[in-house]
Amino acid sequence: TVKRAIENIKKREEAQRKAREETERKVKEEAQRKAREETERKIKEEAQRKAREEAERKAIKKKLLDKVSNWKLLFCELHYNYLLNYYPTTCNFEATQDEWDDRWIVWNFKNTPGKTSVTAHDRVLKSVIPQIKAKLQSTFGNYLLTQITLVCIPASSEEKTRARYEEFSTRLCSETGMINAYNHMHVISASQEKKFGGTGITAKNVDFESGYFNGKYVLLFDDVITKGESMLRFKNKMESLGATVIAGFSIGRTKHERE
Repeated sequence: TVKRAIENIKKREEAQRKAREETERKVKEEAQRKAREETERKIKEEAQRKAREEAERKAIKKKLLDKVSNWKLLFCELHYNYLLNYYPTTCNFEATQDEWDDRWIVWNFKNTPGKTSVTAHDRVLKSVIPQIKAKLQSTFGNYLLTQITLVCIPASSEEKTRARYEEFSTRLCSETGMINAYNHMHVISASQEKKFGGTGITAKNVDFESGYFNGKYVLLFDDVITKGESMLRFKNKMESLGATVIAGFSIGRTKHERE
């Protein structure tokens, strides 16, 4: 009887142990199931988020490119716009007063040290920034402008780039909501200007902040578009860094004959 009682106790304890193990197994399996479901839910949500972002990115890109579709084309691949015709002094005709005024707008905007003054440069900024702002707002609208990164094509040296673009880019981006790339690229080696027989600034002369331009929608800006080679070089560079170049813009477009 005692032996039977002991066996019954052992059987009961064994049954209770198995019951606990079964309960623990089920709890563990349930926890694992929930963990798998949570992981799958997060993966699904992340995939949906990325899909939404990609769809939004494509929609914004399409809208931006559509907005400039009626702008002129440079090398049949880059839409661009500008404020005025720039007739250089090498033209074989006598410039009118208005044409001289436009020349001075370009020269004072360039703000080349020793060739103009801070006052003249500031006066030009007060004139051209509202014009550029109005053109960009009428083209893109306020919201799309906030999606654009302004990239000013550097001058032949860091000093000239700072004099020409630092204040300009700060003011224009502040007034339009564009993203300012000025502090994310720097001239690391000076180049000889084209008018002195050089090749002008190239992407090789500039250090670009790693990763910054990837995914950006870029508006390239130059003081004057002549042949457009600088625009094309920097368009190619921006695209190699992962950006989408929407268009180019400038103060002047070089002309040698009156339209």
